[in-house]
This record gives sequence, C-alpha cells and structure tokens, in this order.
Amino acid sequence: TVEAAGADALEINILSLQTEKEYQYGSFEQRHIDIVSSIKKQISIPVIVKLGSNLTNPIALINQLYANGANAVVLFNRFYQPDINIDTMTYSAGDVFSTPADLSNGLRWTAIASAQVPQTDYAISGGVHDGKAIVKAILAGASAVELCSVIYQRGNQVIADMTNEMTQWMNRQGYKDISEFKSSMNALSTGASNPFERTQFMKYFSSKE
Repeated sequence: TVEAAGADALEINILSLQTEKEYQYGSFEQRHIDIVSSIKKQISIPVIVKLGSNLTNPIALINQLYANGANAVVLFNRFYQPDINIDTMTYSAGDVFSTPADLSNGLRWTAIASAQVPQTDYAISGGVHDGKAIVKAILAGASAVELCSVIYQRGNQVIADMTNEMTQWMNRQGYKDISEFKSSMNALSTGASNPFERTQFMKYFSSKE
C-alpha cells in the first residue's frame, strides 16, 4: 500500500461527469462516500478528497465525507476544457491553464464549508497565482493551496515569490502566525449578510460604489 511505502497522506481525486438521463439522484455523491469508507478501512494515514465543482450540495457531501473518515477536502478539481475549432470543424482543447479569476469559486465554498464543517481541513485548487491569493484562501478558511498552472507558466521560483508576498502582507498587518488570521473572513465571520451566498448578479452590482 501507499502507507507501507512511506506516504504521509493520500489524496484521492474523484472526478466524474454524470450525463446519464436515468441516473439516480444522490448516487454520484454516495460513490464518493463509499470510496472514502473503503480506503479508510485499509489505511490509517490521512485521506484527502479532491472534489469536482459539479455537486448539488458540496457542504452536505463534505460533512458526510468527514463522518466517514476523510481528513481534508480540496476545492475544486479542474475539468478538461473542450472547445470547437470553427475553421476545421473539429473538437479541440480549450484553455489548459487556470487564471486568477478561477479562484472565486474555491473561495466561496471554502468560506462556507469551513464555517459549517470546521472539523476538517480545506485546500483551494485553481486560480492561485500569487501571494495575495494564498492570503485570501487562508482568510476564507483554507489550510493549504495547490499550485499547478502558475508553476508551469513561471517556474518553481514562483513558490518562493508567493510565500514572500504572503509574509510581507503578514508583516504589514502585524501577524506573526497564520493561525492569527486563518478563517477570520469565512462565512461564520460575515454574519447574516453573507457575501459568499450571493448568487444574483444585480444584488452584487447594486452594492458596488
């Protein structure tokens, strides 16, 4: 097993796009729970579940994953981006890399989930391209971030650049440790007027000054 080989933890990536019209509601989420339960019976190291964003209720699933042994979740997996070439009339790949704009969805659900299911840890994947994004992720409740696109684009040195940018922000704000500000801007801290649960564009637009 990976545990016997020396792994400190196991991240499982469960990604499936359900398109069957006769598919039973809830069975997609139940598959996640069954996989985690099966794995936890075989290993004792922490299990992290990387989720796709195509979920009816991510919070309910995260709660059940935690109840069945998951130690952390990663929000979110990035789907293959299809495109159509109108000159050759063929299918092609869309954008391979994430952009900073992709951070928003992970921030939203991490902020909500870390408030409602605080017992587990969270990581944000997608759209983390600078130190500011790391700070935002931690403020929302994340314990970690995952990097991919930005390393391909800028090389390994970007990791040091991002951590330095985060450290500089902490110094300006007077923080000595991440625990001092982690989750301080999740959904629990926003009160009744929760910006993370806003779904209507006009409701947001009307609040802009």
